[in-house]
Amino acid sequence: MNKYSLKLVSGFRNSTEVTLEMLEKGTMSASDGYDINKDRYVFADWPYSAELVGEDTDLIEKITFLVNGFPVFQTIRNGHIEFNDSRFQKSRIFMDNFGYVQISVVFSINGKQQEIVSKYVSVLVRKGLISESVQRMATFVYIHHEPFLRGKRMTSRSTKGLKEDAPQILDSKIRVLYRILDVYETNYRFFKTNSKFQVRLEGRLVDFEKAQYVDSSTIQNIVQNPAYLVPSMYHGGIRNNSIDYIPTKVHSKT
Repeated sequence: MNKYSLKLVSGFRNSTEVTLEMLEKGTMSASDGYDINKDRYVFADWPYSAELVGEDTDLIEKITFLVNGFPVFQTIRNGHIEFNDSRFQKSRIFMDNFGYVQISVVFSINGKQQEIVSKYVSVLVRKGLISESVQRMATFVYIHHEPFLRGKRMTSRSTKGLKEDAPQILDSKIRVLYRILDVYETNYRFFKTNSKFQVRLEGRLVDFEKAQYVDSSTIQNIVQNPAYLVPSMYHGGIRNNSIDYIPTKVHSKT
């Protein structure tokens, strides 16, 4: 297979270039997957164009450009790639990416399809409220559910991992909760007719906006305690001499 490299060009600030070596998909080992060169990085909010450098790039018939597996709309001529995707403000192709990105290019030459990929390259994000929030979320996931950071969704169908001396798997806990909910729904009538405890509503004086029930005792309490009535700026409530009043305290069952 021919050797290719991808040159990312941004004219946002004094025209910066980043050149990435592109390898055939499946030939890169996991240990070599990350670019450790600190001078090689991209910016999340910068606009970019790209140039695919290698043999026969002028013969490319069809191309798909992907960032972390998601296609980005583009046009190509003689290896030069211009991005025009409204989801990324046309050419800010690394928007909403944090940490690392991997670029994949799928193209055809003379009817033969090829796919090349880059190493994971660092994404620099402008410091701010959103980026700091995402960083805290990533830290939380790393501490509590590290496998999710690797893109491997845990799909355990059993309840293993719920013992005190074993790591708790998120999907397992969710499945157990659904199972508990199903048991409660299935046996609702039994719980209702054979309850060990009963909830009894008791009346007490509460703020008007916190009242959950209005019954005859509520109305009687309002009538017997006019000191709790205050004038209202709006129509409604209790009208007396063309003035509307509302109670600040009412007797309600909770």
